[in-house]
Amino acid sequence: CYSKKYGLIELHTKLYYDLMSDIWFDNEEMIEEPFADVGNYKTLGITDGFLYVYLHAVKHFLSAGLSIRQVMDVLLYIREYKAKINWRRVFAILEKLKYKDFLFILTKIGTEYMNFSYDETVTAEVDEDLVQSVLEDIKKSGLFGHKNNFGNDMYYAYSKKRYEKKNGGDFNKYVTQKMRGNTRAVLSFGFNNLSQRYSYLNKSKLLYPSAVLNHIYFILKTAIKKPRLVKNTVGFRQQNSEKIETRLKELEKLKMI
Repeated sequence: CYSKKYGLIELHTKLYYDLMSDIWFDNEEMIEEPFADVGNYKTLGITDGFLYVYLHAVKHFLSAGLSIRQVMDVLLYIREYKAKINWRRVFAILEKLKYKDFLFILTKIGTEYMNFSYDETVTAEVDEDLVQSVLEDIKKSGLFGHKNNFGNDMYYAYSKKRYEKKNGGDFNKYVTQKMRGNTRAVLSFGFNNLSQRYSYLNKSKLLYPSAVLNHIYFILKTAIKKPRLVKNTVGFRQQNSEKIETRLKELEKLKMI
């Protein structure tokens, strides 16, 4: 929605898509802290909030490209909450996911080019060539990487590369099986299933017919999208193949695969 006071507001009902949660983020538990009460609403705890802000930026970088706005989100969050963030927990998760070094590249960009000042807690020696590579990528990618015009191609290509490197299995078979398993759960119209998907149903059972209509729409939309999703895992559009292969090589240099 759009607010005259705050601008564009996105409401995320879950942190990441199924493939991302499984392959990119190893189904890591990201929410451990009590929600923080900040007046009229509750929000993530400080460390949970940082993990979400940073990994959300990583998600955009991997799937399309990173804008300077998202870099600033990460750097400003660190400046504001550095002393309160549980860095031991953060680095343990990022080390496991292979996204720790990328954080140090962003803090290097912050200190070198944006007048931020950080101590050794969030800084480390990084390859200057990699810093310049990320800067160039930021400059050419545009907001959310839209200028790269990857569509979903980079999303699937990175998922495939990371899955096969980690598991050594057939990515297309994995996606097909995952979609089939999800379909069985999706087709249920039981009250428990619908109340988990449509929280308004918990307020009154009289809203069940509305939830059924919502779910029918969801199923029809999913039926259209899923065959295309499986098809897209086989390969990417011809016009993007060279660009994606180049980007995957850069991600390998960054040790993010």
